[in-house]
Order: sequence, then C-alpha cells, then structure tokens
Amino acid sequence: TIVIKVATDLPTSGMYGSDSQLAENGAQLAVDQANANHTIAGVTLQLVAYDDAQDAQKGASNVTAMLDDAQIAGMIGPSASSVAQAELSIANNASFAMISPSAADPCLTQNTVASGCAGANDKLSTYRPAHRASFFRVVATDNLQGSAEATFLYTTRHYRKVYVIDDGEAYGTGLAKYFVQEWKSLGGVVVAQKSVK
Repeated sequence: TIVIKVATDLPTSGMYGSDSQLAENGAQLAVDQANANHTIAGVTLQLVAYDDAQDAQKGASNVTAMLDDAQIAGMIGPSASSVAQAELSIANNASFAMISPSAADPCLTQNTVASGCAGANDKLSTYRPAHRASFFRVVATDNLQGSAEATFLYTTRHYRKVYVIDDGEAYGTGLAKYFVQEWKSLGGVVVAQKSVK
C-alpha cells in the first residue's frame, strides 16, 4: 500500500496545549477511521504531529520540515493567525495545503475594504506569492464573528452600552476591532475599550 502522511501543526505545548491536543486527537481519529474504512483504496494514511508552541518562527520551521518529506500531502493547522502569517508564503510557494481549525484573521484570505484588509492591510500577495489558494479554514473570520456578536447584543439582547475588553492576542484584538466597528454602526456606545494581557 501507499503511505500518505497528513501533518498537524498545533500548539500542543504551552497555555493552549490542552485545547490543541484535543484537535490533534480528532485528526488522529479521522486518520484511524479512514484507514479502518479503507476510505482511499490502496492508501494508508499516517498522522505526523508538529508542535508550533504558538510561535511564528517555530511554525515556519515546521512547514519547511514538512516540505522536506515528500509523503506529507498537507497539514491541519495552524490554530493562530500569527503563526499562519509566517507559514503561508512558504506553503503557498510549494502548493502545500493548509487547513486551519481556528486562524480567523480575515486578511489571511481577503483583501477587500469591507473586511478591513485593503490598502496598507492588504497582505494577500505576500501570503500567496504563487497566486493560488492553498490556505483554508473551518471557522468564520474575525470580521464575521465580531459583527455577529455586536448584532446579537444590540438587536436581540437590546444592550446599548458596552465596555470592551480583549486579551491583547491577535484573535482577541481582531474580534474586538470588528465588534466595535459594527457596534458603533448600529448606534451602540462603547463606554471604554482595553486590552489586558
């Protein structure tokens, strides 16, 4: 049989380790089930786990190592947008597929004014030097999540004033940014906004 490897690149160590280990376990389960069911005839899938420790440089090194193994077809990960930013151009140049469970920065895949990813924020050509899509995700982007949260609180819960606190990380600040934009466009008042690490 032919062996095809699927890699994971998740922060399985550090403060996000327990959540990332669940995602890695899910990937292993999918591989095990596909092999047991002979989903791809004549092929045995093998999971190869990498730990990016939610560090951009480590993630970039991991992708480079994956590309050195011709049996690795693609990867699940990264979970953080900051790591994806470092990995995307490397993977894109090699037409290497990345599927993220949680990297939600809209600028990883968009360059529209509506997403906030145009002009100085347009990084798409940097992330896609080969001019083809190789990065995919299974989560809504920050702009969609933040806008939906603001709309729910304003229209369904009928709140009119908020105090916005984020964790200072890329995901939290992104959500806060798009939440505040939508909140203000609905007529809501932001009493104060703070990043707390």
